[in-house]
Amino acid sequence: DLHKVTNDNEYHTDLKEIDGAKKKIHALNEEITTLMVDLEEIQSNLDECVTLEKESKSKLDTAMKAHKESQSENQAELTAKNSSCQKLAAKLPEKILKQFSRIASRRNGVGLSLCVTAVCGSCNVRVRQNIVDELRKFTRIIQCESCKRILYFSDSEEA
Repeated sequence: DLHKVTNDNEYHTDLKEIDGAKKKIHALNEEITTLMVDLEEIQSNLDECVTLEKESKSKLDTAMKAHKESQSENQAELTAKNSSCQKLAAKLPEKILKQFSRIASRRNGVGLSLCVTAVCGSCNVRVRQNIVDELRKFTRIIQCESCKRILYFSDSEEA
């Protein structure tokens, strides 16, 4: 465009436009440089995140495998205990089994309570001495007066 200029005013106007364009180009180059530095930082953060994701996934897979193994072991143990429970339940008189089932259903599956040194193991209420004496003789089924679970006696907590 400078070759088509016919007077000084047009020449100065074109020079101002050229200077303005150079300033814009310089500003854009600086912005591009800044953005490229930011892009490199973002890329490095992304690479780090990808590495952390792989490590976390590996740990998760290991933990899930261990959990599934533990779960299968627990399921096998539960099955064995359920079968032994059913065998024991078959040996009990129906009246006692119904009483136990009713109590257990109301007490989150726990129908028995160990009475150690005259204290109910479930509710920690002191049991009267005459009841403890009857528990020692095992002449009848006795329920805790507080939690209503069936009591059984042991001199030590290892029972």
